Amino acid sequence: MKHTVLTVLFCTAFSSSMTLGHAAQGELDYPELMVTPSASQRIELEAKDERSRRFSNVLPLMASSAVLFVGGILQNGNTDISKDGDKYGAKVGAFMGGTWLTVGALLAFMYDPYQSASAQIGRLPSGNKQEKLAKERYAEQALYSASKIGNIVAITHLATTIGTSIYMMANAQSGSISKVYPAFSIAAAFLPIIFKTRWQQVATEHEEYKKKIYGPIVSASPTLFQNSTTGEWTPGLVASLHF
Repeated sequence: MKHTVLTVLFCTAFSSSMTLGHAAQGELDYPELMVTPSASQRIELEAKDERSRRFSNVLPLMASSAVLFVGGILQNGNTDISKDGDKYGAKVGAFMGGTWLTVGALLAFMYDPYQSASAQIGRLPSGNKQEKLAKERYAEQALYSASKIGNIVAITHLATTIGTSIYMMANAQSGSISKVYPAFSIAAAFLPIIFKTRWQQVATEHEEYKKKIYGPIVSASPTLFQNSTTGEWTPGLVASLHF
């Protein structure tokens, strides 16, 4: 019985396609200038829709903060007086929840990183290569700065909410809803971690686009290979990687 053998031959070819043919012209030999869309283009696109996303962008943070705030209100009537006679657990819960609600509102109404960066970038010259590079690096810095704010807010919110919820649970009256409600606050605290802000998403996507600049271009074509021993021809595949 004859068996059909599929032979795969990988041929790796290094070529000037790494720079997409533009570096040879001396125009696009910096990652900041090679990435598509560029950082400045991305900022322009995001700035157009920034105001329409202001609430959805902070919704996970606001939802989690509201859960914590409600927990503090509930704790006021369900505190174990023997442990927390001054009801600090309720006060801390309501205070932290209210604080994060305020932070979310401030970010929604007062923080417009893309529009601010767009206004600054629009005033920068881009007549030559050096000016274009400076403009794109400024734009990238704006993208990453906004993402950093999102990361700091999410992580800080998670840490403070978990700490506050544990403290509330420890001082809640046994058998009351406040003994288990902080668990919901802890679970909700992960919402900003799971559902990223637009600022974080855009920065991550931009980094992925830059990585693809140096990714290989894969091409494949079918062919036939002859067995040197039996003389039989077998189908095969030639794969070429161009860097």
